[in-house]
Amino acid sequence: MVPQDTAMPIQDSDESSFSGSVSFSFQFFPYSKDRIRFYYGYGVRVAYDHRWSSDGDLLSDYLDRITLGPVAYVGVEWSVKDQIGISGEYGSQLYYSYSFVKFAGELIGDYKIDTHTAGFRQDNVRLGISVYF
Repeated sequence: MVPQDTAMPIQDSDESSFSGSVSFSFQFFPYSKDRIRFYYGYGVRVAYDHRWSSDGDLLSDYLDRITLGPVAYVGVEWSVKDQIGISGEYGSQLYYSYSFVKFAGELIGDYKIDTHTAGFRQDNVRLGISVYF
């Protein structure tokens, strides 16, 4: 007798995602006449994340997340020429986040989760080039 394969067939998987954020901030240069000058700033950041994935009829999941909160940062800029500067900055953010997650499929049925989180997040160090007109 030949054994039967009882494993589930492999399903094609499909997924998509999108992330984006926008920050609005005020930037201040206390000593604006120097070639190397320090600056600081503060503002607000809004972010949106969307993810969807599916393994056929077996399981699919869907996530939408909105994050917002105040941001603050400090940096230094070196004026290479009168209209060109090279900068580096470091910042952090207090945030509130709302997430909606939905799972669906033959294995678990429909399942929904709403979450609310708040916290403190440190940004990466950023490097930039500024051109002034």
